[in-house]
Amino acid sequence: MATPSTCIIILMLVSLVFLGITTNVGTHKLSPVDQEAHALLSISQQLWSNQHHNNVSNRCNWPGINCNKAGSITELSPPTPCNDTVEFMKLNFSVFRNLVHLDLSEMGLFEFPELSGLKKLQHLNLSYNNFEGEVPFTLLANLTQLVVLDISNNYISGPIPHELSKLERLVTLDMSSNSFSGSIPLIFGQMSSLTHMNLSNNRLVGKVPSTLANLTHLLVLDLSQNKISGFIPHEIGKLTNLLALDLSTNSLSGQIPEQIGYLNHLTSLHLDSNLINGSIPSNIGLLTRLEVLTIGYNKIHGCIPREIELLFHLKVLDLSFNAISGVIPSAIFIYSSYVDFSNNKNTPGKPIRLKVNGPKATQGPLFKSVFPS
Repeated sequence: MATPSTCIIILMLVSLVFLGITTNVGTHKLSPVDQEAHALLSISQQLWSNQHHNNVSNRCNWPGINCNKAGSITELSPPTPCNDTVEFMKLNFSVFRNLVHLDLSEMGLFEFPELSGLKKLQHLNLSYNNFEGEVPFTLLANLTQLVVLDISNNYISGPIPHELSKLERLVTLDMSSNSFSGSIPLIFGQMSSLTHMNLSNNRLVGKVPSTLANLTHLLVLDLSQNKISGFIPHEIGKLTNLLALDLSTNSLSGQIPEQIGYLNHLTSLHLDSNLINGSIPSNIGLLTRLEVLTIGYNKIHGCIPREIELLFHLKVLDLSFNAISGVIPSAIFIYSSYVDFSNNKNTPGKPIRLKVNGPKATQGPLFKSVFPS
C-alpha cells in the first residue's frame, strides 16, 4: 500500500507532465506561420476593418500585408492609425522572422517598438509619430540588413547615435524634423553605401564633417535648417554623384569653395540663409545640369561671373539680399523662369521689375534687377 508521501510525489509528477504537455501544445506546436497569425489576431481589430480581422487565415490578402510563397509575412504596413498604442506595443514583432519591410508611419506611437529580433528587416519607416527622447540602442541592435531607415518628423532629441554607422548596408537615412543636437558624427563617413542623407530641421551644431566626402555614392545631402557653422569643406568636391545639395539656413561662413564646380551632376544647390562671403566662383558655370541655385541672404559681393550664362537648364536663381554689384548677364533671363537679385548693393530701394526679351521672360515681380531701369 502506497504511503501518503508516495502519493504526493506521484501527483506532483503527473502535474508536471500535464503542464509540459499543455505548454507544448499551446506554444511550441505552433508553426512559425501560425505564430504570426496569432500575433496579428491581437491587433487586427484595431487596424483592419471587420471584413478582414475576423478571417486571420486570409491575412496575406489584407491591405498592407505581403507574404512569401510559404505564407510568412514579409511586409507589414497597417492601413490605419492605432487608437490604442498601449495594446499595439504589446505586439510580439519577433515572431515575424521573415519581415523585410515594416512601415509604422503615422501610427500615433509614443514608444519605440522592440524590433531587435527582425534580423532580415531591410526597410523601416517610423516617421510622423510621437517618439520623444533619445533613440534607444535596442532599436538598432541586430538590424544589420537595413537599407532604408526613416525616423523623420518626430520629437527625438539627444545626439545622433554612433551605432547608426554599423548599418553598413544603409542606402537611405532620413532623420529630418526632429530635435537632434550635437555634431554630425565623423564616423558617418564610413557609411559608404548611403545615397540619400537627410538631417535637416534639427538642432545640429559644429562643422560639416570632411569625412562625408567618403560617401561617394551620395545623390542627395540635406543638412539645412540647423546651426552648423564653419566653412564648407573643399572635400565636398569629391561627391561627384550628388544631384541635390542643401546647406541652407545654417551659420556657414567663408567662401563658396571652387571645388563645388566638380559636382557636375547637381540639379539643385541651396546655400541661402548663411554667412557666406566672397564672390561666386567662376567655375559655377561647370554645373551645366543645374536647375535651381539659391545663394540669397548671405554676404556675397563682387560681380556675377559670366560663366553663369552656361547654365542652360537653370530655372530658379536667387541671389537676393547680398552685396552683389556689376553687370547682370542677360542670358540668365532667357533660360530662367524665376530670377531674384533684389536687395543687393546697387538696389535703389524696392525691387525693380525688369522686362527682358526671351521665351520665358516677362514683366512682373518674378524678374528683379539690382539696377534701376
